[in-house]
Amino acid sequence: MSVNELKTKIHSLIDEVENEQLLAYIDSLLVQNGNANEIDWWDELTDEQKKETEEANEESKDERNLIDHEEVKKIARKWLGK
Repeated sequence: MSVNELKTKIHSLIDEVENEQLLAYIDSLLVQNGNANEIDWWDELTDEQKKETEEANEESKDERNLIDHEEVKKIARKWLGK
């Protein structure tokens, strides 16, 4: 399906939607992705930030480096003094 065909299809689908929450969600999605086309967040990072992000990604592939969600919540509660 071409870009123009997709746009036409999406336009007609949106015209049929009466749910305000769904329309607001679609609007926010389009706004966020529209901005994403202009600026790639990766290009905004420093070389050090990119390196650390890549290292963290590699480390996350080893389950021994991961922390259970419940444990993270306990740690956060301590930090927040709750």
